Amino acid sequence: MPGARRWPMTDVAFTDEGFRDGPQSLWGSRMSTETMVDGAALVDAAGYEKSVVISGATFEAAVQHLREDPWQRLDAVTALLPGTPPVAQIRGRTLFGWKQYSDDVLELFMTTLAKHGIQWFLVYDALNDMRMIEQHVRVAHQLGLRVTVPICYSVSPVHTPEYFAEVIGRAAGMQAAGVSLLDASGLLSPTAAEELIATARATLSGSATSLEMNVHDLTGRGLACYRVAMRAGVDVFASVPRAVAYDRAIPAVTDTLAAAVASGRTARLHRAAVDRVDDYFALAAYLQGQPVPTSTPLTADELDAFESHQIPGGMMSNLVVQLRDLGIEHRLPEILTEVARVREEFGYPVMVTPCSQMIGVQATLNVVGGQRYASVPTEVKNYFAGVYGTPPGKLDEDVLDRVLGDEPQVDPYEPLTEPMLPRFEREHGPFDSAEDLLLAVMYSTQAVSTFYQQRRACRTRPRRPETALVAAVLERLRPTRLRIRL
Repeated sequence: MPGARRWPMTDVAFTDEGFRDGPQSLWGSRMSTETMVDGAALVDAAGYEKSVVISGATFEAAVQHLREDPWQRLDAVTALLPGTPPVAQIRGRTLFGWKQYSDDVLELFMTTLAKHGIQWFLVYDALNDMRMIEQHVRVAHQLGLRVTVPICYSVSPVHTPEYFAEVIGRAAGMQAAGVSLLDASGLLSPTAAEELIATARATLSGSATSLEMNVHDLTGRGLACYRVAMRAGVDVFASVPRAVAYDRAIPAVTDTLAAAVASGRTARLHRAAVDRVDDYFALAAYLQGQPVPTSTPLTADELDAFESHQIPGGMMSNLVVQLRDLGIEHRLPEILTEVARVREEFGYPVMVTPCSQMIGVQATLNVVGGQRYASVPTEVKNYFAGVYGTPPGKLDEDVLDRVLGDEPQVDPYEPLTEPMLPRFEREHGPFDSAEDLLLAVMYSTQAVSTFYQQRRACRTRPRRPETALVAAVLERLRPTRLRIRL
């Protein structure tokens, strides 16, 4: 289904990311079904173009950490968004899992998401290899649903305006409803944003594909980039309530609204309803003991250091913890230097999942082991073999020989057409439903078994925020008497 701009260019639309990007970036995706259910109707009343309600990280958190049924969650939340298309973010061919899946798995996966209320897909490929998401777009169009294709931004010798023009053009050529300029690491500066948007607008000229933007604030420049984008005519902005904005997340919707007003644009949002959503998320953050982040610009030296390794904030936190557990936290500077070198040898992939994890692990092994590439994980071998697609730059020939030896590189697209499900069902089935089958395909037998054993019942009917607040007070303070004045 091709995109179609439905309002004047002076108008600006918004994508709600309060259920996905905010908690995924700041809370480790630990947002419960009940929290989402209680806020969904408020979001629906605000006038967002769409609301992202699930991703690989939030799906995994529901299954493996919260022990909540992700399908039940989708049913409950999407039912409360009748006026706001619910969106699922999909990470290329790995879907919600960690390996490449075939066409039949992809089709069943997207069809099942649609059955549970998803009406729009955000589909990105970590290498910006558009061939790896062509099938997603075809399936979405067959289902009568829309797709926005995020183009992952990065800084390197190969990430030039010509490079971005090429990948944006390929995305638009697939008749995506939107192309989103996605900066997951906060690398984009206002000046670079102006150049990138000009490239995108020129490439999309004459197309019905809308231009969207999602810039993380890790370097403290997210809102400044949004202000530039607002003046440059970007159509749709991803934003979040203030309680889950900034730092590793994206700018707050209220500040983005202010940027729209300052630029003379008309926001397609209801401000009073937006404020109610903001209040609700402030309550949710309080009940979960989560601090409200601030936007903190980096110094020039800090920016230089960050741009050398480009490790996203969440991954950096995990890396520090892991090194501390191993008693080698003092070697972090060496590892960060090695990350920059390894990324170059990998052909300058964007530092997003799964490439950022592969590079971080390989750099750590190179430093701790004392000999570079003496130990190489299977995922890294697969990367160099071409399983994940084509990187934006050239692979280092010496490292390629060291990693693969005599093993050949492969065509990553050929095996994806061979069905995986018939054999999987023969070996691991039978399954009672497509939902059970997909869980088994994406997670280990032990993980799925533990989920079913520990799955907890979730409240799926919304309650008023005031009720949640009173319940929290009663739980924490345990008063013997409660006086209510009306």
